[in-house]
Amino acid sequence: RTSIWLWFPCQNVLKRVGSLPLVCSVCSLVSSNYTSIKRKSSYLQTVCGGAEKGMKTITGAAINTAQPLLTTFEPQIATANKFACRGLDTVEEKMPILQQTTDQVSSCLYIGQKILVKI
Repeated sequence: RTSIWLWFPCQNVLKRVGSLPLVCSVCSLVSSNYTSIKRKSSYLQTVCGGAEKGMKTITGAAINTAQPLLTTFEPQIATANKFACRGLDTVEEKMPILQQTTDQVSSCLYIGQKILVKI
């Protein structure tokens, strides 16, 4: 199987990883569980809300601080991204499970590349 990414210019490797069906569905599942747990108690809502606000503040400060470095090292970052994209092509080729959602994965028991049990 030839990866579709070989035919297009390399995109941001982080965006590519984030768009993999397995990664998307795991993130959605984690987010849903986090929201559900947070709603169970007003104390948890308050603590989690405070942590979320703190993380937003820290992230904003980190982005502002890192921007000059990102600009300075843009050529090196682009080269690293290109190599990371090539590596991701290989991982996607060798691990087709990444193209499935968590529901699809949990409905089958895999050992190697053989489906032993399909529920």
